[in-house]
Amino acid sequence: MPQSIILEANCLSNQRWVRRVSFLFFVFLLIQGGTLGLSDDEAYYWVLAQKPALGYAFHPPVVAWLITLFQKCFSWVFGVGSVILVRLPAATGMSLVLGLGLTWLDEATRDQNVQIVRAPWVLLSFAGLFGLAWLMVPDVPLFLAWTLSFLSTWRVCFGAAQKRDRFLLMASAAGLVLSKYSGILAVASCLTCLQFWASPVSKRQFQAWVVAGLVLGVVPILIWNSQHEWASILYQLRERHSGESWSLTRWLRFWLIEAVAAGPILIGYFFFLNKKIFTRAGSRIEQFLWIWIAPAALVFCFQPLFAAFKPHWAFIVWWPVVLGLAVVQMIRNSRWVRFQVLYGVSLIALVVLSSHWPLMGVLLSKFQGDSYQVTWDVTNDFYGWSQLRGKMASTLSPSDLALPVIGSRYQTAAQAAFSLAGSSQVTLIPRDLKERDEWPDLQVSLHEAVGGSKLTKPVLFVADNRYSEQPHFAGARCELLNRFDQHRGALLAKWIELWKCVPES
Repeated sequence: MPQSIILEANCLSNQRWVRRVSFLFFVFLLIQGGTLGLSDDEAYYWVLAQKPALGYAFHPPVVAWLITLFQKCFSWVFGVGSVILVRLPAATGMSLVLGLGLTWLDEATRDQNVQIVRAPWVLLSFAGLFGLAWLMVPDVPLFLAWTLSFLSTWRVCFGAAQKRDRFLLMASAAGLVLSKYSGILAVASCLTCLQFWASPVSKRQFQAWVVAGLVLGVVPILIWNSQHEWASILYQLRERHSGESWSLTRWLRFWLIEAVAAGPILIGYFFFLNKKIFTRAGSRIEQFLWIWIAPAALVFCFQPLFAAFKPHWAFIVWWPVVLGLAVVQMIRNSRWVRFQVLYGVSLIALVVLSSHWPLMGVLLSKFQGDSYQVTWDVTNDFYGWSQLRGKMASTLSPSDLALPVIGSRYQTAAQAAFSLAGSSQVTLIPRDLKERDEWPDLQVSLHEAVGGSKLTKPVLFVADNRYSEQPHFAGARCELLNRFDQHRGALLAKWIELWKCVPES
């Protein structure tokens, strides 16, 4: 049988496998996400989605735009205050990320006539990413735009680029910067690859489309920030990446956490790949991968040396690394990669189990007794707030139920807003300049900015065991009305306090 026919048959088989795996992963994410309450940040993004804007306090707007879009399309099925509706964009986006990653693996290794069957397990071994892929956070559109840009750039440089790839590169460039400010790093990688490997005609043409997409993404961000004293950009560049002294201990802690979240073999392959590149022994695929790894690695792998970090910031570094690891497994079937798969899939299973059964709480209670810190088990955050509406309806008088609800942290205010969707007005007090347009002005206080608030009307105030600060309103009398406890089995998962504050005459 001619080699071309064999390659074509193998290609069709791989494409069918990609579609099946992506669909099954979508179903898994939807089931997993639909059975748990929202995290604090997801509830906040839902609040933002109720008032679409060109920008927001902490991130560019696309995460809220996606929730708004899905809400407009499917709220007639699920209702506005639906957990499934909030997480449907995440399930869709991350299943597409997996599918696009597998599509690149198929196209990048097509001349070697290898099967893609083992590749999904390698990608899914990145437990830090795929173990929580059902959460609707800004990383969802970021990784989707990144992978789409990565695939389209490969096609322009080494494959059979089509006219649609111009629009895909433009859309992905806009999506990258509209997801997170760090998306600009991937735009730089895209332009660099086109500069190195695209033909002279394709280089000028496709780079122009990428720049056009970048402009489309940057304009809304600049408009919003110019109207808010550049608060969001300054927060990301100054407050999030400064204010700490140099610390080798913090840097080592970063690498330990990343080794757990991404997998020790994946981190090892990252250093191995860097060695091959610097010794000029890297293949074309490895060189291409490294250009997508390097910009983010220079930022997020060194930032913990001089500032606080969040582990998921570096996940965009490990995503192209795990794609390279999948290439190794498709060609060689390495026992080290098989260990990575066993580790990562086991960790995902542990995360899923812990989200439904309080494994961390059980372990902590055995070692520390009744004094253990409930908030150490972050899976507890998925429980409790969904009961707020029913608890308030059964314990409060009609007059109290009609009062505005206030939270002093965006997390508690957002959870209350989602739980009480359509039945009560909720806002955040205090709030600073960059948050002022995200929350309704209920005209219940003289001052809503940070530094002190004086009530003009009675309000209800919510707090929980993670953000437990009691209400502090100048010239107001506050009393605790009730505390609602949510248990997971015999263990306390969440408590929510409800206060009533009345201005003194």
